Amino acid sequence: MTPIPLWRRYTRFFGPDPTADVKDELRFHLEAKTDDLIGQGWRPEDAHKEAERQFGDLRTVQRIGQQMGEKTERRRRLSDYWTDLLQDVRYTFRTLSSDPGFAAVSVLILTLAIGANIAVFSVVNSLLLRPLPFPNAHELVWIAPPPSSCGLSCATYSSDAYEEFRAQSRSYRDVTGYFAFSSPDNVRLTGRGQPEPATSIDVIGNFFQVLGVQPALGRLFTL
Repeated sequence: MTPIPLWRRYTRFFGPDPTADVKDELRFHLEAKTDDLIGQGWRPEDAHKEAERQFGDLRTVQRIGQQMGEKTERRRRLSDYWTDLLQDVRYTFRTLSSDPGFAAVSVLILTLAIGANIAVFSVVNSLLLRPLPFPNAHELVWIAPPPSSCGLSCATYSSDAYEEFRAQSRSYRDVTGYFAFSSPDNVRLTGRGQPEPATSIDVIGNFFQVLGVQPALGRLFTL
């Protein structure tokens, strides 16, 4: 039967600082073993070497001890977290059950808050987090002057400025544009049955090609 290494007898843990605890524990037991061997008649130098030999590779011992200590500390923190959470849940249920009116108002407020958060996240996700629904969306940029107090009214360019920018640009493969000031339901689609309201915007002829998309209905512009 293989004897258990001496250091494994002392891997009980410790406080919230496993590294320091391991070093202190190893130092204590090395000194104790060295003193024990000296008491048996060993010379101090030989006793110290023998104690280290019995412990094995001290770096490995320290590394394993630290890992065990960190794992124990993580488990302790997780246990404390769930214990505190369970206590909070119990207290909340006791409070709500003792006052049904307060409970109803609390549930309503939580429902409204959750709904508002979901709505805000949906907008942020659509506009900021989720890529635009175009091929190579990461290559698309919006060209606009610095922000000003007049908003989009100042973030526009004339057709002459667009033509000049497109002709002189060396940083972009192509440039397109659109007219941003359109009102909802500004056109009527006709052809079959009753006219249907729709919202349209004016775009430059290469708009779909620059975005890399095809019309859902109909065909592209003929330039």
